[in-house]
Amino acid sequence: TGDSSIDTLAEQGLAALSRELYRRTAIEPAAPERIDPDTDDLSVYSFLYWPIAPGAETPSDAALANIENFMRFGGLLLIDTRDDERAVGAGSTPEGQALQRILSELDIPPLRPVDDNHVLTRSFYLLNSLYGRNNNNPVWVEADSSGSNDGVTALIIGGRDWAGAWAADSFGRPVRPMGTGGPRAREFAYRAGVNMVMVAFTGNYKSDQVHTPILLE
Repeated sequence: TGDSSIDTLAEQGLAALSRELYRRTAIEPAAPERIDPDTDDLSVYSFLYWPIAPGAETPSDAALANIENFMRFGGLLLIDTRDDERAVGAGSTPEGQALQRILSELDIPPLRPVDDNHVLTRSFYLLNSLYGRNNNNPVWVEADSSGSNDGVTALIIGGRDWAGAWAADSFGRPVRPMGTGGPRAREFAYRAGVNMVMVAFTGNYKSDQVHTPILLE
């Protein structure tokens, strides 16, 4: 984002989530990397976390095309306005207004709120929501992704400050308090993060039951 405090928190959050992925799953992630969509090859990544800063500028045409190609060819983009405790509607915060400007230039499909039947809530843990530091507003995904990426959403948009929920210092101590719920709520936020990354790496295998009888046999 260019904002050192936001970028540091994002890095701490992704590093902590990576440790949990390594501990809980078969995924062995490398350290988080900062990317520049203007110049970097995004095809080497499966999962991108984009925290929206107040007053964030709309990316260049080249960056927008790079991001669209990332989503079109199998990447999962998580956009986080981090404003869930303050937002009362779309565009009601500086971060939300910045997101509206960016989305107006980005070619994205129609969206719908995540429900407890979505593969994101069952890819590893069984959840009824994608929990973050705060959980006041909906999380949005593609309304119909059946035509691309094997039916897997390429985009998640919310304001739940997921990195803030995951972030820990070098001693493993949480960096930011949870909005409500304390340690139990933070555990659910980690589970939501694990589920999102599992979808980024494995797609919709949990919701595809066509071959279940053969696999069981």
